[in-house]
Amino acid sequence: MHRVTLQQIAEHVGVSKYAVSRSLSGKDGVSERTRKLVEGAAAELGYIGPVHLHARSVQLVLHDHDPVNSEVQLRIQRGIQHEANRAGYRIQMQWAHEANHIDEILRTADGGGFILVGPHPPINPAAVKGPLPPLVKVGLVDPLEPIDQVNSASNEATAALGIRLVQRGHRTIVYLQGNGGLRGRTERYEAMRQAIGGEPGVSLHELYFKEDGGFPAAFEKLLHSGVKPTVLVAGNDWIAAGTIADLLRIGLRVPDDISVVGYGDYANATQITPQLTTIRVPGEEMGIAAFQMLVDAMSRPRLQTASYKRLLFCPQIIERQSLRAI
Repeated sequence: MHRVTLQQIAEHVGVSKYAVSRSLSGKDGVSERTRKLVEGAAAELGYIGPVHLHARSVQLVLHDHDPVNSEVQLRIQRGIQHEANRAGYRIQMQWAHEANHIDEILRTADGGGFILVGPHPPINPAAVKGPLPPLVKVGLVDPLEPIDQVNSASNEATAALGIRLVQRGHRTIVYLQGNGGLRGRTERYEAMRQAIGGEPGVSLHELYFKEDGGFPAAFEKLLHSGVKPTVLVAGNDWIAAGTIADLLRIGLRVPDDISVVGYGDYANATQITPQLTTIRVPGEEMGIAAFQMLVDAMSRPRLQTASYKRLLFCPQIIERQSLRAI
């Protein structure tokens, strides 16, 4: 069977070869009607070409050193894949975490678009040495970083959690930072502090400890300092689950003696006893939105004056048995 050419598609549709090339590469310069006619003719005639495949492909770049948030990333990935399948796009996956690796990926891009998932370093347009390809980041970005973003309103949700804890009668709250040094956890703590810091009789404390067994000693030191918490808010569900086990070993029952709240709504949240109250991050919805945002960016040139987008999804507070009112 002979190979179908761009000229044959052009003659079949009744447009120029230039219009066919622009249509199949996803570039501007042709109407949406012409693009659909060309794509339909290409499929009908059996055209397969590298440019066409590039135009219908998306690179998904995951952060490869983020086991803590892997469950949320899997939800995001499922959302992206679901929407890509529905829209007829091909997803190509790779993993990277160093800034120069990301810049190299973008610098050598030839068509298509990119979705970055996880705590990737900021994009450096100067290092890319040219216009950035269509690009969406799912996760935290730097202030005014030149990239479209989809994320969860985690700070808002944690602030709402703090207010709910106070409404449930809790007055001494401890936020479990674990190893510390993570931007997301720090920002969530600050959001809770701002939300409840002015409440009369309410105190909020941070607790740092090594996450591979350091909680009992750090908690005992906290108690000896005079802080007697009624609820512990963990930086993620894994910390929360380990904390519940450690509390049981030292003779404290959850939630009878002390409440524990997590973050993420991982699978283990319902696999432990008591089941964990937590904040659920809507990963699938974020992934779907990121893909839709990227396809929109791929379908039209970005104006020099255009603003970059920030899209936030509201998490949910899921109350289970590990939290009780006082």
